[in-house]
Parts: sequence; C-alpha cells; structure tokens
Amino acid sequence: YRHVVVQRNGCVAAFNAAASASSGKVLVVMEDDLFPCPDWDVKLLAALDGRLDMPTVLRLGNKHRPGSPIGCGYALTRSRYGQNGWLFHPEFRGVYADNDFFLRAERDGVIVDAQHIQFDHRHPFYKTGRLDADKTYAEENAPSEYVHGKAVFQRLHPDVPLVDSAVKE
Repeated sequence: YRHVVVQRNGCVAAFNAAASASSGKVLVVMEDDLFPCPDWDVKLLAALDGRLDMPTVLRLGNKHRPGSPIGCGYALTRSRYGQNGWLFHPEFRGVYADNDFFLRAERDGVIVDAQHIQFDHRHPFYKTGRLDADKTYAEENAPSEYVHGKAVFQRLHPDVPLVDSAVKE
C-alpha cells in the first residue's frame, strides 16, 4: 500500500504527496465534496483515447461555472505530472492552485476538452451562497489564504488577470 502523511499545510501539499506516491498512468484528484458522474472512470479513459502516455489534462465539466477555464476536478496523465514533478505548484497552499494548474496546461497545449464529463462540486458556497463550513473549509478558504494564493499566482503569472476561484474573497 502507498500511504502518505502530510502535516497541516493546505491541500496542495497533500495532493502533491499523494500524486508522488501513486503509480497509475492516470491521476484523478478526488475531494470529499466532489461527486463524479456514473461511469466516470470509463468516460475519462475514453476522453484520453490514445493519449495515456502523452502529457494530457482533461478539462472536466463544471455545472456551477459553465464555460469557466477552470475545470471541475483534475484528471491528468502520469506523463503530464512528470513534466512538472508536482501536481499543483508547491508554493500554493490551496486557493488559486486550480487557476495555475489549468493556465499552465493551457499554455503547454495539453488540455483535452472533456466538459461532457460532469463532476458535481458540492462546495458549501454553491449550496448557500455563503461559506457555511466546517473547520477544514473555513481554514482552506480563510481570507488570508486568498491573499497568499493571489500573491503566488500574480508573482508566477504577472501578465494574467486572475479568474475568481470557487469562493469569493
């Protein structure tokens, strides 16, 4: 078994540690508030048709933000992971790591549009319009996390306007 233990430092450190310990040709990031559609695994493999050994990121559908450049969920090939050596840029702790992930994939020309594959992101903000959340959500979405994530994003991509993440600042 591959186990990882990550001390509290945001979800990015945990996702990166899990990706590093994994061995499959396809990496799929799942979270406790992300619910895949029926037959999601078969659909992901079909969308990757012929690309299992090529650097590829699937842009999955996001019913809460249709047309957003930020997909809902993360599915990528091991080859894409190997290009960077990390899943999410390690300077992020959580907020805006998704913006960076999809911007880099777009710039590198490795995105395959798979918005027909819907993952339902049941984030408390989408349900209520406000952050009614447990301690983990509150910590991950604290105003200080937005400040940190925004600063990292703007330093890494000074020429790119920042698209809002899931929760408003």
